[in-house]
Amino acid sequence: MLINEVEVSRKQAYRLVWIVKGHLAANDETAFDSYTGYFKRVWYMEEAYVAEQGFEEAWAELEAHELDKELEKVVCLGGHFD
Repeated sequence: MLINEVEVSRKQAYRLVWIVKGHLAANDETAFDSYTGYFKRVWYMEEAYVAEQGFEEAWAELEAHELDKELEKVVCLGGHFD
């Protein structure tokens, strides 16, 4: 997504939510909408690297959970769930 003419990935937006809020309980719209403000806050945060700890694990868990939700929607072709 373009924010202020800069391409921002979903992961980058959620990384800033993690650093500022300490969780990933936000939807994509909220993460992207808050990116500019959070970027400014983190820019002046000297210990942002400390707040970032645990993000990669939380991100992997979020992605796995979302993949599971998507797989539940997949139709079983040529078979039954019985």
